[in-house]
Amino acid sequence: MPLLDKVIDFRHELHANPEPSMRETETRVRIKQFLQENTTNLKIVEKDRWLYALHDEGSEETYLFRADFDAILNEDGSSYHGCGHDGHTAILAGLAATLDGETLGRNIVFLFQHAEETGEGAIETVSVIEETGVDKAFALHGFSGIPLGELRFRPGINFCASTGFKVKLKGVQSHASQPEKGINPAYLMSELTLLLQPLSEYNGFEPIKWHDRQFENLVMTTVVYQRLGEKAFGVSPSTAELGLTLRAYYEKDIDQLIESIANFVETESSKRNIQCDFEQLERFPETKSDHDLTEAIQPLLDEWGFQWAIEQQAYRGSEDFGHLANLVPSVYFSLGLGEDHPPGHSTEFEFVDEAIQYGIRLFEQIARHGVDAN
Repeated sequence: MPLLDKVIDFRHELHANPEPSMRETETRVRIKQFLQENTTNLKIVEKDRWLYALHDEGSEETYLFRADFDAILNEDGSSYHGCGHDGHTAILAGLAATLDGETLGRNIVFLFQHAEETGEGAIETVSVIEETGVDKAFALHGFSGIPLGELRFRPGINFCASTGFKVKLKGVQSHASQPEKGINPAYLMSELTLLLQPLSEYNGFEPIKWHDRQFENLVMTTVVYQRLGEKAFGVSPSTAELGLTLRAYYEKDIDQLIESIANFVETESSKRNIQCDFEQLERFPETKSDHDLTEAIQPLLDEWGFQWAIEQQAYRGSEDFGHLANLVPSVYFSLGLGEDHPPGHSTEFEFVDEAIQYGIRLFEQIARHGVDAN
């Protein structure tokens, strides 16, 4: 069977067996099995929740190519590959098989990463940079709305920073007929929600002033859930919880936003004798592409026969590849899945098999010929 057909079948196998972030046990087994069956010269290194394969020539130069392999959760709680990570993994596995046994003039690390969707994965893999001496790193993501096989990228920030942020409030419960004898946190939660409302509006990638802060670029918040008491009509509740997604062009503005929210809540809680607590989770840094590397690769893409364009602005979404891109010069590509293809995270989305050959060929050309940004 031709290798491309094997890779497509592998993608279908992953698609039929999705596993969510931090629970990708069988997915790792399937990746390892594909590599063992289709390569002979790679060193496979298994970590706790991820793995990489090493093409080692003893060279002074090492390139890393990364794919994520977790699935997402549907509204009904089931897992499905609604973000196309099955396609990313198939591309990287196909690349490893394509280059197997060749002399490239550089070492290659094929990094298969877990838990991108929750921002927990890449930070756990950063040790591979020092462990293998990586000099440059590359990644891609399939995107709907872009012509099939076309590449998009941009120097500087590609994806915004974000984090989940919980605000927990604890007042005093009382009888619903005597709410004045208790401390109901509903009103403070409502005030915070209204205070944040202007940050739910998208006004472009521009400086913004909010509350007591001036931010250098885009800052947004999304209220993702609110919880208050229980369905008990005889009780004035004592507990409330507000879940937010905080988003910013620069990660440092995430910290400024958290500080501002916390200061407001602490001040108002103190006035009302309400206890407050905060929790941060699923932190994503901004993901950047190196300016010199993105400039150097453009004439090579023409030479290699790719259709490509420079993205004019960053995506508002987040991508944890930023943890790796913070350590070595990197380029992150958007790979077109078709202008009319259903969008990612929709129930109709599935990675396009025809796009796999473009992803493999892109990484293959980079691995064979290198990108000199000096």
